[in-house]
Amino acid sequence: MDIHLTFSKPQEHDGRPVCELGLSADRLVIGDGTLRALDKGSVVGEAALDDIAVIDLPGRRSVSTLRERHPNAYRPWTSDEDTRLLALLDQGEPLESLTERLGRGKNAVLGRLYKLGAFKT
Repeated sequence: MDIHLTFSKPQEHDGRPVCELGLSADRLVIGDGTLRALDKGSVVGEAALDDIAVIDLPGRRSVSTLRERHPNAYRPWTSDEDTRLLALLDQGEPLESLTERLGRGKNAVLGRLYKLGAFKT
């Protein structure tokens, strides 16, 4: 993922001061007051949390973008939707059909089914 850091004061990077830094990493780790960006297990950047003003993840999709595909993304579930979801599940509807009918993503549907006790642990 692409990560863009903006610092509250210039930071040393590759022998020069920078106020902004773009990185490509697959993981962010926070500990001991430090943010570390890792890519395939190797640290590709780190900075003290106190020195970071903004962490931007430009590649992430906004809620409005998600709603183009799943119209109910991040909206609260209603009791009517819960009833419909459980009824469709009882009728043997596949997960893909549930997501389309309810306008929600796969993880949202699975999470709601778990919350409603549809899965035995």
